[in-house]
Amino acid sequence: MSKVVVLPIDDRPCHNDFIVDALRYVDNVSLVMAPKTMLGHFTNGGDVDAMASFLKTTCKDADMLIVSVDGLLYGGLVQARTAESTIDADKYKRLLDTLTILKQQNPKLKIYAYSVIMRLTTTVTDSSQLKTWESLFKYSQLVHRARIDAQFTKELHDVEATIPPKALEMYLNARKRNHAINRASVKLVAEGIIDYLVLVQEDTSEYGMHVEEQAALRALIQDLNVDNAVKMKNGTDEMVALLMARFLNQHGSSVTIDTQFVDPNYVAIFEDKPALVNLADSCDVARLTQGESENVLLVLPAKGKSIDLCFEAKPDEIQVDDAAIDAYMKYAGKPIAVLDLQFGNGGDIRSLERVMEALKPRHLIGYSAWNTGSNSIGTILLDIVIANRYHVNPEYVAMRIVDDALYQGDVRSVINQEMKSRGLDVWAENYDAAINEETTQLLNKTIQQYPFIGDYTVNAHLPWGRSFEVLIEVKKYEEV
Repeated sequence: MSKVVVLPIDDRPCHNDFIVDALRYVDNVSLVMAPKTMLGHFTNGGDVDAMASFLKTTCKDADMLIVSVDGLLYGGLVQARTAESTIDADKYKRLLDTLTILKQQNPKLKIYAYSVIMRLTTTVTDSSQLKTWESLFKYSQLVHRARIDAQFTKELHDVEATIPPKALEMYLNARKRNHAINRASVKLVAEGIIDYLVLVQEDTSEYGMHVEEQAALRALIQDLNVDNAVKMKNGTDEMVALLMARFLNQHGSSVTIDTQFVDPNYVAIFEDKPALVNLADSCDVARLTQGESENVLLVLPAKGKSIDLCFEAKPDEIQVDDAAIDAYMKYAGKPIAVLDLQFGNGGDIRSLERVMEALKPRHLIGYSAWNTGSNSIGTILLDIVIANRYHVNPEYVAMRIVDDALYQGDVRSVINQEMKSRGLDVWAENYDAAINEETTQLLNKTIQQYPFIGDYTVNAHLPWGRSFEVLIEVKKYEEV
């Protein structure tokens, strides 16, 4: 039995409840999750000193630690996107030194860490911040473009003039601080403290201040000769799942991967690399290789422009057409995992329904279509590793369909309208029991339209009070 301690970036379901539910039938791992009460909760940063104490206590006899550097040092992902006027370097060094202390007290402990390369902009905590969010998004790109081509200088100055000076100061301080911590984390790999580090690039684009930061980090990785222990990739919120997959798959395994209907040049929204490159990068982290296997990862068709289902409606056309179904029929009756990368922030239940009705798989071993492409990829690779080596939790798979395809893909837009009609801000913390009840009722009504999901009843609530993410619980009817 291996003891695995997890300190995620904050208390959202994707790196807490997802992990516990996915590992329900993994019988050789004793999973110790950091209590949600000490983790970051939207605008409230976590208790970083309590986190450090928790690690010093629980890791004394642990075999593996999966840790978010941003969670440990800043108290959460939202907090990592802003900074105080004066950076307390001593505080951050003391907290990062926690990892060295853990290795000293337990030399056999393996540490898998992930640290975020800051995204283009900050976090929207209410609708009044949308304009600043958009201006910072443009500002980061224009800083980069103006250094390459002076014709963008005037536009840069015009955009900068729209940003409140304090907001810009906090944004730039956060970038400077986070880059310094990323460099320090790479050095901990060279010192043998961190055994494996993933530097994850949040929501991004081709241009931005992150490009120079990435280049500097790559140079440092080369100089320290730690290429084999440091990975740089798109993503963030999938990392607990992906590093757990790496731990469970220590000797590697194979999966049949079908990407024949994914355009090699297709770039998912919020990312700066082709989706197939991100898939390959994530497989490398998880120690998964493409090969003949009983289990199949079916990557649904993806091409053209990716849209954000938070703001745009799905097109009438279903991306899984007759040609795709004909090609997929060779997998009929096999265990399959379905990865839908066509849209940002949600999947298309119609596509999944077509695949399930045509292929009638022996088991649906995974489904993923949430947030960014890399988020979706990372969580489904954990599903595949578990299917290769253990038993899949069918309730977890059903929950992911309800979350990714039903809530994010369809129901969230309805809830947004309901919240607005009640005068509630969909981007702010609104802990409204009536909205949670409305969400639950709507999901229970919607799931009945898709019998292939199973006979489940759903309970749902908005853990951060905004509509963006939801916490879903599913139970078989006979268990209710």
